[in-house]
Parts: sequence; C-alpha cells; structure tokens
Amino acid sequence: PYQIGGLNPEQRNVLSGLSSAITNFTTSNGLKVWGNLIGTDATGTAALGQSNDAAISISSPLQNAMIGGTDSNARNVISANQFGAIRLFSGFNNDLGGTRIELPNVQNLTPN
Repeated sequence: PYQIGGLNPEQRNVLSGLSSAITNFTTSNGLKVWGNLIGTDATGTAALGQSNDAAISISSPLQNAMIGGTDSNARNVISANQFGAIRLFSGFNNDLGGTRIELPNVQNLTPN
C-alpha cells in the first residue's frame, strides 16, 4: 500500500500550488495519507491551493484507506483547492477522520 506523509514531522509533506496534489492510484487498497499540509504554505496558515482538481482525487476503487486519523499527528490540513478537498469515486471501508478541511477561522486561508 501507498503512504503519503506520516506521523513523524520528517515524513510529512507540503503539497501546494500544483494543478493537483494526490490523484489516481492504480492500486488503492490500504492507502494512508497522514500529516500533510495540502493547499497551504509550509506554516499551514496561508492559502496556496491546487488549481485543476480536488486536493485528493481518487478515481479507482478505494478500500481500507486512512486519510487522516485519530492520532493528532495523522491530521491533514486541506484548504484553498479550486475543486474541493476530497473526491472519491467509489470504494468501501475508508476512514476520513481527523482531516481538517476548510479553515474559515484561520487568517488568510480559503475554504475549499
């Protein structure tokens, strides 16, 4: 399975200012997306979103995925993406808990 980011600071990513951030895996069983800043700057306080797709867009069937999690270190911050935050076309047994989407109370950030 794929893992993007992680629970430790050195594993995390800033995915911003791209046409799309995380998109179209051919094998999506067990995907983990943890601890990333998507559509923000490196501080997580200024908007810098994706322009051509949702921040996370998976068109193949997604199963047993964890996008965010109950551990605070697993939380993704997603903001300012022109076509939304997360788009899943099909799948089952996926957990999206712990991902922070749209941050209207943080200065300079833009909702998805």
